[in-house]
Amino acid sequence: RKWASPAALECCEGGGVYDLTGVCYHLGSSLEAGHYVAAVKGPNDQWWECNDEHCVRVDAHDVPSGRTPTVRWHEGTGTPGMSQTAYVLVYHRRQER
Repeated sequence: RKWASPAALECCEGGGVYDLTGVCYHLGSSLEAGHYVAAVKGPNDQWWECNDEHCVRVDAHDVPSGRTPTVRWHEGTGTPGMSQTAYVLVYHRRQER
């Protein structure tokens, strides 16, 4: 099942706006088995996918939809029972200017 997360959240009146700055994806059949990959927002709003010691630039539009390179590759393996889902979403409060 595909998931989606907003690039920004507005919390209750006066609560501020929170921007998505990180996503941890789980690739595997259960929480006890599989692999974790992270997408993190770096300087200048550039997104990076971090898979162990390998980091590659990714398009910002691919992060909330779970379409980063490792997640897409894993999806293409067609292994039954394997999932590629967002496990943790990280948001930071936007600073007032």
